[in-house]
Amino acid sequence: MPKISDSSIPLTCPNPKCKRDLKTEISEIISRRRVRCNRCGSEIVLSSSAISTIRSAMSEMEKAKGKLSNAISKLMSNAQFNIKT
Repeated sequence: MPKISDSSIPLTCPNPKCKRDLKTEISEIISRRRVRCNRCGSEIVLSSSAISTIRSAMSEMEKAKGKLSNAISKLMSNAQFNIKT
C-alpha cells in the first residue's frame, strides 16, 4: 500500500481571478510549507501549526490503515473458499 504522504490532495488557487485546481502531494506540502499555482504564481503558505495538524492526521490515518490491513488478514484467514475448477 502506498504511504499517505505520497497521496495527492486537491487544492484551489487562492487568486479569485484564477481558481485553478492544484494537485499536490502531501509530502511536498509538508517539506515546502507552500504550494504555488503554476498558472498565476499565487501561493498558499502554511503555518507551522497547520503542518503539525497535517502530520498528526497522517499518523492517525497510517494507524487506521494498519488496523484495516490486520482486520482484512484475519477475515481472510477465517474465510471459507469455494474454488471452481
